[in-house]
Amino acid sequence: MNPSNISADYGTAAPSPDTTAALATAALTTAALATAALTTAALASTAHTAPPITRVHTSPLELDAQQWNALLATSDAPTPFMRHEYLAALHTSGSACAATGWLPQFVSLYSAGTADAKEQLLASAPLYIKDHSYGEYIFDHAWARAYQEHGLRYY
Repeated sequence: MNPSNISADYGTAAPSPDTTAALATAALTTAALATAALTTAALASTAHTAPPITRVHTSPLELDAQQWNALLATSDAPTPFMRHEYLAALHTSGSACAATGWLPQFVSLYSAGTADAKEQLLASAPLYIKDHSYGEYIFDHAWARAYQEHGLRYY
């Protein structure tokens, strides 16, 4: 963070290599935790002869909408904001895509396909790596300024 000019930390300034590395590490850690949780849930809910296949999709459009929505329907609290159509609209409209600083990383588990059946979506978590604060739907400039005033790093 640039203490002499907080506005330099907003907008189009590229993140530092340290910030980029920290974001990547946090994203990978989050993805690993999500994968572990999804694996546990998937294995507990169904009997498998082969371990599930883990994939990371960079767009919700890469996932089968019917399987996604069927999986969502089994949730304790399904919400329209997790429906495939909603997530796909965020992506195709440009609201949540790489160009706006949102890098989709949909971690998904699939059953192993067989000659008789295609792979089945067992679990999925829509994750996004955010590479800057500019373009948030809720700006956090006031929080960053308060942290700076107390000698703390916000980013």
